[in-house]
Amino acid sequence: MAIGQQAAANILNLRAGDGSFPSNPEVFTGGTEPGEWRPTLPAFAPMATPWLGAVTPFTLKDSTQLRASPPPPSLGSGKYVHDYDEVKTLGSVNSTARTQAQTDLALFYSDNFLVLWERTLRGITDTNINNIGDSARLFALANLAAADAIIAAWDGKRFFHFWRPITAIQEGDKDGNPRTAGDATWLPLISTPPYPEFPSGANNLTGAMTRTLELFFGDKVTF
Repeated sequence: MAIGQQAAANILNLRAGDGSFPSNPEVFTGGTEPGEWRPTLPAFAPMATPWLGAVTPFTLKDSTQLRASPPPPSLGSGKYVHDYDEVKTLGSVNSTARTQAQTDLALFYSDNFLVLWERTLRGITDTNINNIGDSARLFALANLAAADAIIAAWDGKRFFHFWRPITAIQEGDKDGNPRTAGDATWLPLISTPPYPEFPSGANNLTGAMTRTLELFFGDKVTF
C-alpha cells in the first residue's frame, strides 16, 4: 500500500501542469455551417472538456501524433450518403428496421466507457492473472494506452468539429447534397453527448484496451 501511495504521489508530481483542468477553460460551441458541430438536444451544452485534446499525453509525443486519417467524409460524397442513410434508418428512436439485438447492443455500449472497461479489466485479471504485480502492470499499460487514446480522440473532435447525426439529419435538406433527405423531427435512440462526432472516443478507447490485452496475453485469451 505504501509503495502504491508513493507511486501515485510521484505520478501526480510528474503530471503537474499537463494542461488538464485549466483554470479558465475554453467554451467551445462549434459553428453553424453544414458539417460543423454545434450544441444539440437534450441540454444544448457546449463541448465537454474541449481542453482534453491539448493535455500532455503519457506515451505519445503529442496529442496530434495519431490524428485520425482520413478525415470525415465530405458531405457530397457517396460514403457520407451511405452512412447518413444507415444512421437515419437504424439509429432512430422509433426505428422499425433495427433488431432487438441491435437495440440491446446499443444500450449496452451506451454505458460510460471508462467504467465499462475498468469493469472488464477487473474481470479479465480475476480470471486469468494470479499475481498482483502482473495485474498492476496490465492495469498500468491498459490505462496509459486508454488515456492517450482519449486525449487523441478529443484533439480530433476539437480539430474536425464534425456534426452529430441529430444535427446532420435534422438539417439534411440544407447540407448541399440532394441525396440526403432531411427530417426535422428525427431523434436518436440514445441521447447525444455534448461533443463532436469524429473521431469516436468509444472506438479509440476500445481499440487501445483490446490491443493492449492482445499484446499482454499474446492473443490467447477469450472474454
